[in-house]
Amino acid sequence: MLSIVNSSVVVGIDAIRVRVETDITRGIPTFTIVGLAGTATKESRERVKSALINSGFDFPLMRIVINLSPADIKKDGSIFDLAIAIGIIYHKIFEKKNKLIFDMDKTCFIGELSLDGTIKYTRGALSVVCDMKREGVETVFIPMGNYRECSIIDDIEIIPVTSLGECVDYLLGKKVPGFNRILNGDRKDDIDGVYNVDMSEVKGNFMVKRAVEIAVSGGHNLLMIGPPGSGKSMIAERIPTIMDDMSNDEKIEVTKIYSISGLIDEDNGLINRRPFRSPHHTTTKVAMAGGGVNFSPGEVTLSNKGILFLDELAEFSQSILDTLRQPMESGKINVSRVRGNQVYPAEFMLVGAMNPCKCGYYKTNKECICKPYEINRYINKISGPILDRMDIVVDVQPTEVGDLKMDNMGESSEVIKERLRITEEFRRKYRMDKLKKARENKTKVYVDLIENQDEDEIIYRKNSRLTQGELSIFCELSKESERALKSIYDRYNLSTRMYFKLIRLARTVADIKQNLDIKPEDIYEAFSMRNGYLKYFSDRHNFL
Repeated sequence: MLSIVNSSVVVGIDAIRVRVETDITRGIPTFTIVGLAGTATKESRERVKSALINSGFDFPLMRIVINLSPADIKKDGSIFDLAIAIGIIYHKIFEKKNKLIFDMDKTCFIGELSLDGTIKYTRGALSVVCDMKREGVETVFIPMGNYRECSIIDDIEIIPVTSLGECVDYLLGKKVPGFNRILNGDRKDDIDGVYNVDMSEVKGNFMVKRAVEIAVSGGHNLLMIGPPGSGKSMIAERIPTIMDDMSNDEKIEVTKIYSISGLIDEDNGLINRRPFRSPHHTTTKVAMAGGGVNFSPGEVTLSNKGILFLDELAEFSQSILDTLRQPMESGKINVSRVRGNQVYPAEFMLVGAMNPCKCGYYKTNKECICKPYEINRYINKISGPILDRMDIVVDVQPTEVGDLKMDNMGESSEVIKERLRITEEFRRKYRMDKLKKARENKTKVYVDLIENQDEDEIIYRKNSRLTQGELSIFCELSKESERALKSIYDRYNLSTRMYFKLIRLARTVADIKQNLDIKPEDIYEAFSMRNGYLKYFSDRHNFL
């Protein structure tokens, strides 16, 4: 007897449909799972057998072969347990085809079985539901613990079940107590956008807060350098409070990442807040980039669509900082290991904070006790390629005593967030007008580079991610602006990468000011956001 039941396996952050083919024939009783199954998947034999018996079903004492197709894709984990169990009892329970109320070709089953037949929370359920919907699957049976995270997906029937017996009862059309109440209950997004910190709590540091506003508006990487106690970490922790709300697609993408990482429990639903990850400087390279035994996403992927905050940046090892170079530019990371390779999204905004030396008081109003070679060694922990990828390097100094009064509150996060919202509206309208003009005039840049791209994606893209072709359309420079840019480029010997980053940064400054064209003052203000580099890094090779 041959039965075929649909299941799924998560690869990266996406899922692939897997056909669980079950063949039961006469012969010496055996239970074999083939199809490039990993250790956890092969262990399903014991879980499924005990779950069937303890749920009141007969386990056939025959030759059972389970094939997980396609057989050339590595499959590991317990996600196939439910589908294997349904495949084994398929002909015994559903021998009369008219008893089935589902089209099994368009139904998918995922979930880990306990020995008593209960179905446990499974990683990656949201990825399965999203991708099965795209493949035309109409119904997905999932563990009850995964329902909150999956309930946001429309146009596909999601059926949460607590046990194998309940799943079979529903397949046969029997009533399950309380089932409709759960299916029709209100969706609940437990991880909401409420913060218990606010930017108004940051006193003084007006230029730093301006730099943060510019960084958030354009998605620019930010490095804050200054003595201990000057407020670097405090400011960084409040950056998410002024960031724009995630779109529905972004929420789903972030939740998928956290779902496959096992960072969503049964009580949590869709993630509404932008991620804020702050790994300790003792973190490993694999934890930062991703990989390991289970090919789990790393911190750079968990920061996708949010903030990756590296406090005490100079204390991180050089190899870990170097792993950030590729994802900072491309917005994704290719993790290659012996078991294969995966491409994970890594579109994050990097925020770093560091002291200027080991004691923390180099070039401050307090005496530095470090020797010149110690300062040089500490500063040189931040390589040139990493510094070149930091759009903003700002000097953070202790707040003046006059700004520390208890009633001296700065702008709230709500006020700054609203200003950034207005800036975003201006940016989108400006880009729409520019694209329309380029499309009508059939400019060479538009025809060669932009014509076949999704214009909506271009309109919503952060300035830090603009391509060269998009820079040509959105960042036209007047002769005065070109002279200002050239003088800075020649005087400070900027790299080519920093030259174009400065243009992108100036475009963000112009957007905040709602300037249609990039003016010389926009370029000068953008370059002033590099004051920390000029103060601490420009002479770091001249100590000895």
